[in-house]
Amino acid sequence: MTDRITIEGHDGAFAAYIARPKAVPAPAVVVLQELFGVNADIRKTCDELAEQGFIAVAPDLFWRQEPGVDLSVTSEPDWQHGLRLYQAYDRDAGAKDVKETADVVAKLPECSGKVAVLGYCLGGLMTFLTAARYGVDAAVAYHGGDTEKYLGEIDGLNAPLLMHLAEEDEFISKAAQAEIKAALAKKPNTMVYSYPGQNHAFSRHGGVHYNAEAAALAHERTYEFLNRQLRRPSVASAHKGEKTMTAKTTQTKPSIVFCHGLWADGSCFSKLIVPLQAEGYECIAAQYGLNSTAEDVALVKATIGRVSGPVILVGHSYGGTVITGAGVDDRVAALVYICALAPDADETSQTQQSNFPKTDVFSHIDVVDGRIWLRREGTKYFCGDLSEQDQKLVWATQGVPKPDLFDAKAGGTAWKSKPSWYIVGKNDHTVHPDLERFFAKRISAKVTELDSSHVPMLSQPERVIDVIRAAAKGVQQVTAAA
Repeated sequence: MTDRITIEGHDGAFAAYIARPKAVPAPAVVVLQELFGVNADIRKTCDELAEQGFIAVAPDLFWRQEPGVDLSVTSEPDWQHGLRLYQAYDRDAGAKDVKETADVVAKLPECSGKVAVLGYCLGGLMTFLTAARYGVDAAVAYHGGDTEKYLGEIDGLNAPLLMHLAEEDEFISKAAQAEIKAALAKKPNTMVYSYPGQNHAFSRHGGVHYNAEAAALAHERTYEFLNRQLRRPSVASAHKGEKTMTAKTTQTKPSIVFCHGLWADGSCFSKLIVPLQAEGYECIAAQYGLNSTAEDVALVKATIGRVSGPVILVGHSYGGTVITGAGVDDRVAALVYICALAPDADETSQTQQSNFPKTDVFSHIDVVDGRIWLRREGTKYFCGDLSEQDQKLVWATQGVPKPDLFDAKAGGTAWKSKPSWYIVGKNDHTVHPDLERFFAKRISAKVTELDSSHVPMLSQPERVIDVIRAAAKGVQQVTAAA
């Protein structure tokens, strides 16, 4: 069977590389090139997608200028050739070409009808433009250059979008990345992943900045996203067996209950809840009053009853003490600690804190009217990796705990019987990182360390979501085995 097809567009016909999976019908992915054309790297990407069970089609974006461009990433003349094509490329016409490609591919006999668009660099930008202007079933953009110039079109973006950004990208400045993240944060169906220390095209096969570990992580996220978005059977096209399988999966997907810490409430998990809800997780945040640990634990147990089981408890900071107590509930299947306390039965939050150096935040609090208040300047030591505006918001919406919370026991030690995951904030100035590591080791947790302040769920939500997904996967495996 040929590896080329022809796309009959309104402005003319152009070629596309196609890679087919072993099993069809299957969902499809339209793969969009960098400035090198449909070269060996793009063809290999298509082949890898086919191995994952997708039809992969890479259209010739430069067909109007020079059909059949196939350039080497290691040749300087080819680089210059590609740059000239890139600079002269008609992006508006190109977005129409991509949409027409998706429409043609959706009608292929081997296609299930679901089509995503996935692109790199120029292709990443064209992915964003196509999704915003015409709509697709899903979109994945790797380091899309110039995306920040088109953020005014974001209101048209309704398709689920996954974006990968390299933090040290030499073609997308940190300011541009910040603009992109801020704009996409307003769209509930989008997710942006940043890759620290990585340069542009870190996932390009054989590229000068290729990083196998970062590329593998990005591709794993991409495959998971594509499977989630494209393999949901519709009423019109799903086979009976697919419906049964989906129903079983939905029934075993755990619910997630979030438990906040001091100077916070459930809204501190908003950057986690919205994406997880979009993935089909039932989520709820326990809104307790920080009046007493016993009351807070009781409220969490009541909250567990508002969702279907099994349940994953996610606790941040003092919320770790709360989930340690509430997690003994039989409906709880796993625990996720975020820069959190995890006392034993005979310990309190205070006894554990006193065993390690006093952290900076406690020099910036006031105990007034029976409550512990965080001073304005204290946000630097609580959430210092957030923007100044976000720090002001954290201060303005702070919860105000009673001092004796630190002296109360949790009323249970769930981590002794429930599998646990732990996120350490290496730059935490509220709970000492070494105390966090002590807890993580003692409870035999699966550990992730992040270069974050005390609030990684706000500063690095995508990394925290990865940990929650891992916990959910562990719960699902246990549930399926049972």
